[in-house]
Amino acid sequence: MYIPGFNQGDPPPPELDDLAGLPRLLTIDQAARVLQRSKSTLYSYVSTGHIRHSVIRGGRLRFDRDQLIDEFWRAQQRAFRDRSGRS
Repeated sequence: MYIPGFNQGDPPPPELDDLAGLPRLLTIDQAARVLQRSKSTLYSYVSTGHIRHSVIRGGRLRFDRDQLIDEFWRAQQRAFRDRSGRS
């Protein structure tokens, strides 16, 4: 399965073959696996406002699965356009 924004040669982990099987609200661990990024990178994205999130009781973060993937894909496209000088 191809997830937009990922490197073509980097398939998602086998347990993520069916993203629809994941809960709608993801923990930081689940979100990191989906985006193939470290938890510290996700915390950085949160602190800089690059990805939307919710904070639940105890200060724990949750991410809407579909929104997270969409925002990450759009950010990857913007970064590609910026690097390549495309509009």
